[in-house]
Amino acid sequence: MSRSPFLRLVRCCMLTAGVPVLTSCAGPTETPVSPNFARAAAGPAVTSADPSYGYQGDVLKTVTVTGSGFVNGAQASWERGGGADPKLQVSTQFVSSTQLVATITIAPDAAIDFYDVSVTNPDRKKGIGYSLFQVTQATVVAETTVLRNANSSGELVGMLAGSSGSQNVALYYSLGTGLVTLSTGAAAWAIDEAGKTISGNTNGGSSLPIRLWSLSGGSWLGGALPVDPTAAGGNGRGIASDPVTGTAAYIAGIESFVGKKGGGRRPRVWRLGIAGWERVLLPSVGTDGSDVVEEISQDGVAVGTSAGHAVVWTPDGAGGYTVAALPGVANSANGINSAGDIIVGAQNGGLSYYWTLQGVVWSAARSLPISCKSAVDVDDAGRIVANDCVKSSTQTLPAVFLPPYTGTPIWLGGLEKNSPPHVEAMSLANGWIAGQVTYKGATSGAYWKID
Repeated sequence: MSRSPFLRLVRCCMLTAGVPVLTSCAGPTETPVSPNFARAAAGPAVTSADPSYGYQGDVLKTVTVTGSGFVNGAQASWERGGGADPKLQVSTQFVSSTQLVATITIAPDAAIDFYDVSVTNPDRKKGIGYSLFQVTQATVVAETTVLRNANSSGELVGMLAGSSGSQNVALYYSLGTGLVTLSTGAAAWAIDEAGKTISGNTNGGSSLPIRLWSLSGGSWLGGALPVDPTAAGGNGRGIASDPVTGTAAYIAGIESFVGKKGGGRRPRVWRLGIAGWERVLLPSVGTDGSDVVEEISQDGVAVGTSAGHAVVWTPDGAGGYTVAALPGVANSANGINSAGDIIVGAQNGGLSYYWTLQGVVWSAARSLPISCKSAVDVDDAGRIVANDCVKSSTQTLPAVFLPPYTGTPIWLGGLEKNSPPHVEAMSLANGWIAGQVTYKGATSGAYWKID
């Protein structure tokens, strides 16, 4: 009878003189064999979605999802809070181990937010690309750097920046006409409600003339605002329109001067008289030459900055103006509605405020319900738009606050994850907002439509 290797080993460990001794035994040697563990297949990884944005109401939008480890049958999903968002319906086509094509339909009420893009293989292994896609309202206008202003008809103005101020191009844009060049070496800042007058500057405001363009026979003709003989430059930053005709009635801005005495920026208003545009000097709170008039109401009430204070200039009934610092610590007043009874502004880019007119006295400064760096404009419905509002611990976005300013705002999305958009102004009605976004490393003019 054969004996097992175990018995053979035991017999080789015999007592020799009462002492256990391991002895060498003849016979086959047992060689240990390592277990044969199979290496698990790697799961999918998601690195990008192109395009990385979509709009509320988009139907069958095609998005290329890039990554690795995809297999036939892989399914893409758009997620928020760790789960698929039902407001974004997705179908998936497998292309290769590194690429899928997703076709998505975005509900009209989908949240303006960043979405994670996930891919799940048939073996249920899943990869997630965090915050790769954004639902937004921002629309880029190609060949622009910034859009500064919009009227209630959706006509927008701005510029394409060059290598220096003299290379800038002043631009007009509407859905009907597309992009129109006004002038080179200039920038457009404001447009009236009728879409017939645009104001702006030359060489970034460092040179003359202070630009004025008028629509005549379907073409924009260049002109200029009257200035002091010693002025070196200036800017027409805001336009107030006649409430009946919609044509420009006031232009608010600055004249700039060079020299140790009297140098810097001085606040100005131009009003349309019988003989044309009349230049009106505004008083300053201080003498440091830091004044800027940002915006003006249809009755000629102007707001801006003087000597580091948020101020309001009010017509005195005799052709001139008085100036008063607004209550609180704000150092800039940026916008005013047509009626001239709501002003918005900020303090050192850190907090946003608004003021309301109570009789003939401005209220104490009131802050918005969410921390925002700067309230920039207010429309005739009392909606306030502000920049850099805290949406989460890792995200800031522009937002629109609705009266009485206690609820959740309307968030304004951008086009790039780590570059929040910037808004410049809001139309008096119909919810057109002008500004700037970053996409694929480049800055571009953009607009939002919230109505």
